[in-house]
Amino acid sequence: NMEKSRKDLKISSIVILLFGVWSLVDVISQVFFGEINNANVPAGAPDNILEITRIFLIVVSALILLPQFYIGIKGIAVANKPNSSKGHIRWAIVLLVFTIIGFVDAVIRVIGGESIKEYISVFANLALEGVLYYEYIVFARLVAKEN
Repeated sequence: NMEKSRKDLKISSIVILLFGVWSLVDVISQVFFGEINNANVPAGAPDNILEITRIFLIVVSALILLPQFYIGIKGIAVANKPNSSKGHIRWAIVLLVFTIIGFVDAVIRVIGGESIKEYISVFANLALEGVLYYEYIVFARLVAKEN
C-alpha cells in the first residue's frame, strides 16, 4: 500500500529528526553543564580556551549530525512527493553501519571488563538508533519502488 509506506516513511523521518535534535541538545547540555568546565582547563591556557572548546564541540557535533538531519528532511519530502533520489537512503545505510559498529564496540568493551552500568544507556541509544535507520531504509525503499 503506497499511502501506508509514505506515512511510515514520514513518521520514521520525523523521529530521526527529533532524535537528531535531542542528540544536539544532549551535546550542548554536556558541553555547558558536564565535564567541560574551568576545573579541567590547564594552568597557563588562554582565558578564552573554555569558550573556544565549547564552540568547537558544538560545531563538530552539528556537522556530525548533518547526515541525520538530511535524511530526516529528505525522507519527509519524499514521503510528501516521491522522486527518484536515493542519496538519503545511502546516508541512512552509512549511519546504520556506524551504529552497528558503535554497538559492537560497546559490546567488546563490556566483554573486555568495562562496567556494563556505564554502557546501558549506550546500548539503548544505539539499539534505538539502529532500529530507526533500518525502518527508514525499508520504508524509503518501498516508496522508491512504488514510483
